Amino acid sequence: MLLSAAMLSGLPLCALPALRPAHATTYDVTIVDFRYVPAELTVQVGDRVIWTSDFIGHTVTSGTGDTDPAAGALFDTSIDFLSPTTSYTFATPGDVPYFCRPHAYWGMTGVVHVQAPAGLDAPPWPPPRLSPAYPNPFNPQTALSLSLPAAARVRLSVHDGAGRLVALLADATLEAGEHVLVWDGSDQRGRPVASGVYTARLVVNGYSQSGALRHMVLVR
Repeated sequence: MLLSAAMLSGLPLCALPALRPAHATTYDVTIVDFRYVPAELTVQVGDRVIWTSDFIGHTVTSGTGDTDPAAGALFDTSIDFLSPTTSYTFATPGDVPYFCRPHAYWGMTGVVHVQAPAGLDAPPWPPPRLSPAYPNPFNPQTALSLSLPAAARVRLSVHDGAGRLVALLADATLEAGEHVLVWDGSDQRGRPVASGVYTARLVVNGYSQSGALRHMVLVR
């Protein structure tokens, strides 16, 4: 089975699944001096968190710190006078720690606990296996191989360095077995994206999978 961003980009926007359910809630976090207030939040899948500060020199970066190999994989945004706010919509259950790059050593950290909606099926066991992208670095396209032990609802998305959705490679129920998913370096509208590091993120039956982040380097 072969899916690609180009195939999805030909669909009208109304045919693509909504990223936030109608009942989604927005939560506000204020940066006060060198603290996120509140530093701990519990939200539901589909909810959005907005961080606001009037002080230059902070970031909102996913991960536990700069030594975390996955630091910034979901979001990594600087806050300054020109851009005093940033936001992120949480699409999968689990705990999402975050920190300020310049001030984490002062204890400037936070965490968002993301709860799963009721009625989600458990992910299949053994867990799905998502192989690293190949080729990588790439131009014009790269492929990820997905092995499913059982039929499951699969969402495989591509995000930029700030955690923003770039392309949706799959959002459908796939049969058990091997699947190859191709990204051609374009966004949801079929427009080529710039060179850079992008992250593929796998969600199965609404649950984020361990080891399901794959970094891809696009070189134009």
